[in-house]
Amino acid sequence: MAKRKAVGFLISEKGMSERRACRIVGLARSVQQYRPMPKDDASALGYLTSTEFLMKTTAPALETLAVSTLPLNTQTQTEDSRYNRP
Repeated sequence: MAKRKAVGFLISEKGMSERRACRIVGLARSVQQYRPMPKDDASALGYLTSTEFLMKTTAPALETLAVSTLPLNTQTQTEDSRYNRP
């Protein structure tokens, strides 16, 4: 971190190019140019996003609702067809 600050100082105060400042300080230019990506704390901690939460909590309820709304004769035919084998 100190080398990056030194490079920044040489660039801003002394008017040096980034390439020359990095060479003088002994810092790779890729290190100077690196910008860390902000991390999503929710995924890092294992929390669900709001969409994932809704899918996880409502999908079982929707399945139950879909099965309970089937016509009774459809459920009966399915059950009867298992026992009526030739």
